[in-house]
Amino acid sequence: VVSGANDGLVKISDPATGAEVLAMRGGIAAVVLCVGFSPDGKLVVSGSHHGMVQICDAATGAEVRAWAGHLAAVNSVGFSPDGRRVFSGSDDYLVTLWDVATGSEVWSCARHQCTGTCICSWSIDLYERHYVELDPECPVRGHSGEVFSAAFSPDGKRVVSGAWDGTVKILDAATGVEVRSIDAHVDYQVATVDFSPDGRRIVSG
Repeated sequence: VVSGANDGLVKISDPATGAEVLAMRGGIAAVVLCVGFSPDGKLVVSGSHHGMVQICDAATGAEVRAWAGHLAAVNSVGFSPDGRRVFSGSDDYLVTLWDVATGSEVWSCARHQCTGTCICSWSIDLYERHYVELDPECPVRGHSGEVFSAAFSPDGKRVVSGAWDGTVKILDAATGVEVRSIDAHVDYQVATVDFSPDGRRIVSG
């Protein structure tokens, strides 16, 4: 079992005994908001309040990869079924896909990816809550609110995401192109999403 907490630690525990097997901390001591094992159980990915995505060796705790590509809290992380990619969803409205082997960003999908002709700005308050000021002319792509949850389809070809804006979006995992947008929860935030085992249905809440 892997868990993350407010103390900035990611811990692996034995589910049979409850005993702690390993504890690891990243380069930035921040609240850990989400964690997950790779399909083969050899790696652990975590996302933090400070926008960091980190991969560690599940046997030693050694850092394998670390990305600081988000400007706000990372709420959701997970490996692709083949373990070669990692997604992250954040309060900065971004859904990002990372390559585990190379450490490079594969794609990033967000509403506030500007063309340079509009102005989108960031602000932060005393409680470290982040806000995005969106220009009305900003091209619409992705969510217009914080991304709370994301998941790969069983075949790894799609990524589904849910956000504060009440929408559920299906993205092509290879390109990041939006395949479908669903107004699943009008006037409510989408806190969690997932695919059915056969990949034919999506559940959201």
